[in-house]
Amino acid sequence: MKSLLLNHLLLFPCLAQAVSKIYTGFNYGAFWGVEANAKKEADFLDGFNLARNLSTSTPFDSARLFTCIQAGTQKSPTEAFDAAVASKISLFLGFWITPPQKGGSPNPLVANEMAALEKGFQKHGQALSNLIIGLSVGNEDVYRAEGSGGGAIGLSAPIVGQVIAQVKKNIAASPLAQYMSSKPIGHVDTVQ
Repeated sequence: MKSLLLNHLLLFPCLAQAVSKIYTGFNYGAFWGVEANAKKEADFLDGFNLARNLSTSTPFDSARLFTCIQAGTQKSPTEAFDAAVASKISLFLGFWITPPQKGGSPNPLVANEMAALEKGFQKHGQALSNLIIGLSVGNEDVYRAEGSGGGAIGLSAPIVGQVIAQVKKNIAASPLAQYMSSKPIGHVDTVQ
């Protein structure tokens, strides 16, 4: 129940801001099968265009990314940024915050995500910012740590809340503020 309440509190500001438009799209991973097989700009562009050209009455013109980091690098920006700017697809960004070992700190991961996003803005500036609809700090971290994910590597709800607060503070005090100040920042999770 605690997680459910936290999720509603974290999600509510995002919903209040996003109510004027409904975004539809797909999740896009950073690699094919294994991290060594990184997706490149052309791969993302193909995926974005395939989604956009589906013959449905609902337009699929948004992409959700789980990380801002290019697979196989420590803090280079994802090539999905290049593809999004080229195709004008809106982005729901993600920061991957689950540490590789149980009990590990998310702070190094957050620092790398921030660096990658900053490099993305250095390259694309306002063109990238105009496509961003929000930022999810983490993905199903609480579910993996506490839910039916059953003790897998993840983070507790209080830790996720602290990381979100820190990310908001770091963005506000950085060059990212000019691009992210009006963007909702929260967390995506699954609850039982």
